[in-house]
Amino acid sequence: MPFRPTYRFIFVVLLPVILLFCGCYQEQVFEVKAGFSAGVLNNNYSVPALVKISNTTTGAEKYLWSMPGAEPASSTERNPGNIQYNKPGTYTIRLEANNQYGGKDSHDTIFTFDSAIRTAFTASNAASWYPEATVHINNNTVGATTYQWTFTDGTPSSSTQQYPGDVVFNTPGAHLITLTAGNGRVSYTKDTTVTVLPDLANDFSLNWAAEDNDMEVPFTACLQSNCVSATSLEWNTAGGSPASSVTATPTVTYTSPGTYTITLKASNDKKSLTKSQTITLYANSNLFRFSNVHLGINTAQNTIGCYFSSTLGKVLKPSEVTNDNGSDIDIAFFGFDSGFGYNKFVSPTSVQNYTFAYIPNAINTFIVNRQENCGCGSSMTVAQFDALSDDTLLQSTDINQTTSGLAEFDNTVLPRVVLFQIQDGRKGAIKIKQFVQAGQQSYIVCDIKVMKKS
Repeated sequence: MPFRPTYRFIFVVLLPVILLFCGCYQEQVFEVKAGFSAGVLNNNYSVPALVKISNTTTGAEKYLWSMPGAEPASSTERNPGNIQYNKPGTYTIRLEANNQYGGKDSHDTIFTFDSAIRTAFTASNAASWYPEATVHINNNTVGATTYQWTFTDGTPSSSTQQYPGDVVFNTPGAHLITLTAGNGRVSYTKDTTVTVLPDLANDFSLNWAAEDNDMEVPFTACLQSNCVSATSLEWNTAGGSPASSVTATPTVTYTSPGTYTITLKASNDKKSLTKSQTITLYANSNLFRFSNVHLGINTAQNTIGCYFSSTLGKVLKPSEVTNDNGSDIDIAFFGFDSGFGYNKFVSPTSVQNYTFAYIPNAINTFIVNRQENCGCGSSMTVAQFDALSDDTLLQSTDINQTTSGLAEFDNTVLPRVVLFQIQDGRKGAIKIKQFVQAGQQSYIVCDIKVMKKS
């Protein structure tokens, strides 16, 4: 009888095995935990703003970024990198993450961005920059909600208004204007400097040539404005010619004795100031008078000086002589040494014969050094010299140069009067008052009177 397998047995044996395996199986899902960090670069919450995203998600294989309003607006990359917002507003960044095992999760964050703050303003002045300077502030700032102004030394000194209007500066110099504009989270500062010019000051100087030192008419006044911040000048020189002027350096001539007031009005667009000076002029004596003139001996020619000019009204040293002033020198003094045993006044044309350098454009002067033995008929006493108040006596005095008149004099006669006549016909007298012995710096002290040029 053939063998027949018992299938029921096999089924009975396999079934527990299958049930054993089926009883141990349980479906498993891999969990996704979505997360990311997002930060605004440079803490700038004003557009354009950059946001840096760093993905911290775990368990995911796929990512979907939703970033409306940003560039880019979406991404499927694990890390979308930096994104940019160009318009103000409130925005949500959302991440949806999942995997093939059915795990999924999402995470989002919200940012608010403000309008971009652009700080700008102008400071203008419709008038001048002299005190008081009124400065108009024009605010061109955009994107800000708060404003803090400071005005150094200004009135007002500060403001929180968007449009502060006008600010007045009274103090000359540089003044700082500063604006700090913000939106509550960030702020920006801008400044500028305005410069106020010096305030108006009125001053002038009154000068004249040496030949007018005697304050006798005709007298020429040289006026010089020393005003500060003046835009217009008005001179009143009544009694002179011209009687008025608007220039900075007018020259005015007076021909009659009297007391005169010179007035200058200085103005700018803010204010005016007036200043006056008074001068008293006398009748013309036609005589220059110089007192206590010092003339050095030979070794003091370059320290004290030995040349005298009535036109320039001063003593000159050889080093001060030029082609221009050589013809203004009237006389030269030669003193041999500090003992004053040999002295004489010399014509400018002859100085090179007495250790001096040649005087360019020199003029000739007749000189009577010793009246007592000149034999020339020229004489003037000390009393007559002292009494000279005009040129009357000099006009009538004959001054004739002779050989003996050129002779030297010593210090035994004091005071001594020396007469001279300049090449242009003017006559003069020198009264030697003192011989000062000071070694190589010895000198004589004298008074000089000489006729003016006609």
